[in-house]
Amino acid sequence: AYRKMLAAAYRDGTLEAQESKATWLQQLCEKISFDAEEAMEVNLEQYRMKLESLIEKQGAISDEEDAELNKIQKLLCIQGPQITSLNEEVKGKAFNVTLNDILTVTADAFGSSEIMRLRKAVNNLRLEKDLALELASRKARQQMMTMVQRVRSQRNQVDAAQELKKIVFYSNFVLTPLVEEIDPSIAEENKKRAQQQEVMELMAKAQEEAKKEEEAEKKAAEEEGDASTTSGAWGLESESNAAEEPKEAEAAEAPAAATSSSTDGDQPSTLKKAKQGDSKQKERGQKVITLKEEMEIRDRQDLYRQYLLYCMQGEVRKLGMGSSIVLERDESEFARLIQLGDVLGLTEADTMQIHQSLAEQAFKNQAQQMVSGSAMTPEKREALKEIQTKLGLNDSVAESVIKGLVDKNVVGNLQALHAQGLLTVSKLREMKASGVDIDSVMKKEARETLFKKEVEKMLSNGQGIFDRNEVLVDIPKELGIEEKTAKKFVDASVKGKLRLLFVQAISFLRQGNGAELTSTVNNVIACHNAVPDESIAWKDKDELMDVYAFFYKNSAQDTEKLGTLQGILSLTDEETASLKQLVDSGKFSPIEQQNEDDMAIF
Repeated sequence: AYRKMLAAAYRDGTLEAQESKATWLQQLCEKISFDAEEAMEVNLEQYRMKLESLIEKQGAISDEEDAELNKIQKLLCIQGPQITSLNEEVKGKAFNVTLNDILTVTADAFGSSEIMRLRKAVNNLRLEKDLALELASRKARQQMMTMVQRVRSQRNQVDAAQELKKIVFYSNFVLTPLVEEIDPSIAEENKKRAQQQEVMELMAKAQEEAKKEEEAEKKAAEEEGDASTTSGAWGLESESNAAEEPKEAEAAEAPAAATSSSTDGDQPSTLKKAKQGDSKQKERGQKVITLKEEMEIRDRQDLYRQYLLYCMQGEVRKLGMGSSIVLERDESEFARLIQLGDVLGLTEADTMQIHQSLAEQAFKNQAQQMVSGSAMTPEKREALKEIQTKLGLNDSVAESVIKGLVDKNVVGNLQALHAQGLLTVSKLREMKASGVDIDSVMKKEARETLFKKEVEKMLSNGQGIFDRNEVLVDIPKELGIEEKTAKKFVDASVKGKLRLLFVQAISFLRQGNGAELTSTVNNVIACHNAVPDESIAWKDKDELMDVYAFFYKNSAQDTEKLGTLQGILSLTDEETASLKQLVDSGKFSPIEQQNEDDMAIF
């Protein structure tokens, strides 16, 4: 009922005569109890049928037919987005037939005939440029994805690079004229970009020539100055003015030079070369149709990296007799990197990251050969600096790479020393002094364990040497250990040990074992120096005096240790003086030895 009544109202002009078509359509739905949403579906179907019939009949829409379609849209209250959707569906179906034909043409065969077919299809179907560009973009992306699949199917780098170049050529010689035909504003932008690039090239050449002239003038002035021994007043004034002019020119050029340096100075050499090559290309590739929505960023970066590696590694030419030579890729190969990045929808930051990563890897590979297994010498640093400059890496990145390799080398050495039992605190301190970052190559727990072993060694090596300030301040600072942690280790090592050592000393005294007695007393002195608060309480004063006398007999020259031992044993100056006199007279003998002599029969 709705269709019949709507058709009758359209034919007799009733609907067109209504001031508010929407109100009339709403009343019609209420009159026959028909859902308004279903009524709109019918309206859209009628518009679609009319559009399809016009295209199927003659493949084109005339001015009269286009006017009729606009009229139907207004009478049926069809909104703009709904019309766009219908056009995309119906007109797009017809337009895709043409696109399928022209977009499968290769870059070297694409020409004016394909552009004419495109133009005719757009005009016949009365496609808006945005819709035409969107439809063309979809088909073009499908075609490029097919080309990407061919890239991935290649087994070697050169063949894969050739397929990637085909994608660039396809974008330059097929898609660029296509999008410029659909949207003339894109062509205008490309033209302006080319003109700007041409101007920049001319300016760069002019600056280079001016620089050469200035250098020639300076050289001539220097030669003239060397040849002249005297100058008049006018000559001096002339030279002064001549000197001021270059200074003014340098001052004017300084900001530009600084900007250029800040822009290009931090770029890897491969990216600079790609940009230089791209600036000399006459054909300007389009940036409208890209694979950004078709592929993940990682996949797109992998394709770019693949072609960059092809450019960096050069071409191997066989010369016969089993020999070969590697030829550097020409500038045009690097220029296609920029165009490939545009096709892949990569930003400048994306491509910068790839160039930076490969430059770092190349630097790391060469640095590793120099650093591995040997120390970093000034000659090696100079060689690495040259490589860094050649690759265009900034100082911070290069230093980070070198540091990482040096640290890795140091870790290997530390592991070897540890396995051999040769790793000591003094070895770590030597490494620290040579510039090694101990914190980064050895865990804190391992450093603390080594420190503890060193403390135990000082307290038991029989040398009686323990520099409290060095052990509790200097060494912890160099090893990155907190002072309070170091003190805790020392206190724990000494606690309860002092008396045990002194008992051993008395035992060696009674046995008459002078070497062991001296060594043990030295350990007692070391423990006392480590923790001065620790003391010894011993009832037999004679044994204390014998220990002092015995130690004096074997270490008479070490007055500092004797003074420390006197304090530990709580002996007075008079007592120690008497003991020294006794030992010096040769009449000293320990108590146990005296008892044994008294018991002798013969």
